[in-house]
Amino acid sequence: MTVPNTNVNFSDVWSEANGTYTGGSLSLSAMSYYSYFSGPNGSNTVSSNNWGQGESSGDNRIYNTATKTANVRVGDFKGLTYFYDQSQFKILINVTNNALTPSDDDVQVTVTLFDSTFTYSYANGGQLATAGNITSFDISQTTTPIIAIGYWQVSLETTMAFTGSIVDISINGTSRVSAAPLPQGTTTFFDSNTYGVQGADNNGLTFDITIN
Repeated sequence: MTVPNTNVNFSDVWSEANGTYTGGSLSLSAMSYYSYFSGPNGSNTVSSNNWGQGESSGDNRIYNTATKTANVRVGDFKGLTYFYDQSQFKILINVTNNALTPSDDDVQVTVTLFDSTFTYSYANGGQLATAGNITSFDISQTTTPIIAIGYWQVSLETTMAFTGSIVDISINGTSRVSAAPLPQGTTTFFDSNTYGVQGADNNGLTFDITIN
């Protein structure tokens, strides 16, 4: 579901983020300003999901919206999608595990996405990346908001017998982690505070993780 491309109403903007509109007054400035993380799935400061253009300088705004606190128009939201739809928009994790020994070199990979303050997580998922294989999985759901900027964390858990040594992580084709050590028998964390945030694109977010 997306906001219509023509004849956009306040209720269309609200419904895309919250479901069926059942009546009551709506404020475009409130819908545009507050972020998803001020709603029921965050601090619950407001009672609904919103688009986040103004709050926190727009760091948590929905994809394809602009940072804005004034001159907001209902037409700004035409054709926009609020939640990952599992077709065009996904949070796809591709793990290439080039280590060769089954079981010993399997790596548990977990990816988590947060708001800009790393207070609230809105997507999380993991899978065992088996040695010598490519493992792909999607951690988004149809209730996962498409936040424009990816504040991310990747954790990699190895066994005591692990024989690999380094990892590369790219997000949407941009290298974020290059040849980082991956020790035996521990969980190693990488995140956007150290390696930089990554903006979503028309496919959402795609993590390419290579273990050597």
